[in-house]
Amino acid sequence: VISMRWIVKIWCKLGVKNFLFSAAIPLYISLSILWSPNKLRAILVTGIVWLIWLVALNVLFGRKLKIAELQKILYLYLGSAALVSLFCILQCIADVLGLSRNYTLLCQGCTYMTFGFPHPNGFAIEPQFMGNLLLGPCIISLIIFYYNIKNKKRKSELLPSLLLCVFLNTTLYIIFSRGAIYSFVLAAAGVFIYHLVRRD
Repeated sequence: VISMRWIVKIWCKLGVKNFLFSAAIPLYISLSILWSPNKLRAILVTGIVWLIWLVALNVLFGRKLKIAELQKILYLYLGSAALVSLFCILQCIADVLGLSRNYTLLCQGCTYMTFGFPHPNGFAIEPQFMGNLLLGPCIISLIIFYYNIKNKKRKSELLPSLLLCVFLNTTLYIIFSRGAIYSFVLAAAGVFIYHLVRRD
C-alpha cells in the first residue's frame, strides 16, 4: 500500500500499453467478483492479487527503498505478525475456556473438541493458511536473532529478538500446520547452511 505513491512514476516509465498489460490479470480477477457466488471472498482475493501486483511492479520498476524505509517496513511486518500471533494464542485460550466459535472466530473443525487441542487460524480461513502466513516472519526473526548473536549484541538488545523469535515460532507450532512446520524446518536448515558456507 505504501508503494502506491510511486504508481504514477511507474506508469510513465512503462507507458500506458505495458502498464495496462501488466494489470490484465488483476483486472480480470476484479471482474470475476460480478459472477462469483461468494462476493466477500472474491473481494478479499482480488485485494490480495492487486497488492501482489503492486509489489511486483515496485520491485521491478519502482524506486529503491532506503535502509530506514526498509527498517520501518520490517518493524511493521514483524509487529503485525506478533499481534496476529497473540490473537492466535488468545483464540486457543478462549476455546479451551468454552467460548463459542462466534466469539473465538475459529474455523469449523479447529476447536479442541476435534483433536483434543485447538488449532488457531487467526484471521485466515484455515490453520494451514495462517501457518503459511507466519513462515516469513518466523524465518526473518530467526535471521535477526542470528545476526544479533554474530554481532555480539548486549543482552538488552539480544533479548527482544530472542523473545520475538521464540514467540512467533511457538505460535507456528501451536497452529500445527504440518506443511508450514516442514517448510520452516527446511528454510531454517537452508539459512543455517548458507551462513555456514559463507563463513568459510
